[in-house]
Amino acid sequence: MLPILQRRTTVLILYFSIAANVLFVGERFYRRLAMILEEEDDLDVGRMLHVGNSNGRPVMNLSSGEQCVQHYGNGTCSDNYPTYHGQRLTHVVMPFHTSQVGRVEGNLRLWQTFPPCSREGQPASPLTGYHLVLYSSADSKKKAYIAELEARLQAAVANLTSDVLSCFQSIEIQHANLSGSSDTYYKGTRLMIEKLLVGKVKLQYPGQYVFYMEPDCYPIRSNWLNALDTSVRWPQPSFWMKGSIYRGYNKGVYATRHPPQYFHMNGNALYNVGDRQFRAWYIRHYRPYVQAATPRKDRSFDTDFWRFLYDLENIMVVRQVIHKFVYAEIVMNYWKSSYSVAKLRETFPNTYLVHGGYQKP
Repeated sequence: MLPILQRRTTVLILYFSIAANVLFVGERFYRRLAMILEEEDDLDVGRMLHVGNSNGRPVMNLSSGEQCVQHYGNGTCSDNYPTYHGQRLTHVVMPFHTSQVGRVEGNLRLWQTFPPCSREGQPASPLTGYHLVLYSSADSKKKAYIAELEARLQAAVANLTSDVLSCFQSIEIQHANLSGSSDTYYKGTRLMIEKLLVGKVKLQYPGQYVFYMEPDCYPIRSNWLNALDTSVRWPQPSFWMKGSIYRGYNKGVYATRHPPQYFHMNGNALYNVGDRQFRAWYIRHYRPYVQAATPRKDRSFDTDFWRFLYDLENIMVVRQVIHKFVYAEIVMNYWKSSYSVAKLRETFPNTYLVHGGYQKP
């Protein structure tokens, strides 16, 4: 009888010892994760403006201390938006360099032809309250230039039809405050997406899934905003990034024999900015990897994602997260390639946007 009791006592001691170690390791992990998510960096936060509606006319107002936005159609304010949205699209973010304002204006004009949340000939019908962010590289300390820039953006928004405006619960402007050595293609584009992913872009409403849509990413059919939303909703599995592999046919690109150009997921994609694990991975693993690399002309933030994921030195981390990066056809990357909108619409019924390239007549 005594040996049996001794064995049971030994088993119980072993059980509680294992449980205590699991709790200890778990507590250390989550404490470390919290430290990662709360750590500060040298990223500045741009000034935010909002577009609302007053008596049916779009207006742009400076953000005050209160978290409030005017809604199209009623001119009232609301600050009761939930902090967690679930699995759905919340924002379209259009990043652009200050030299690309004309492209932003042209892209917005195209939304009249391909309305974001309605089918051809039908009224706007957004699946949810989307938010649009026009995200410039400008330094907000340059007051005169900022005023001119914002006036152009305000005019572009004011010219949108009600079928376009009614797709968005709010429209706001953010500035990335890039200057000097930061205002370059490689470093600047990386810093702009980084600010968004690590939560340094202070959005009026917290984001969940956002579509990062550069000015040369164009819709090719209507209802593209609702289609993006559908592509992230249940029963779609949760992901960190969803977008397009290179689908173009440029001979110069293939002549480089440079794998990242072929296989990387283009940066015009859906990102789960509301996922704290994504943010932790970016800060703890990806950012140090990129900062240690030597900048080159053939590097960009999206090809650097590919470099990290297919670097054997990172395999122990990558095998835990690679399923979070999903290729899809809802947007196609035709960088430096020609394409026919009619042919794409016919061949790929689930494609709604195209990045880069040149449209054939």
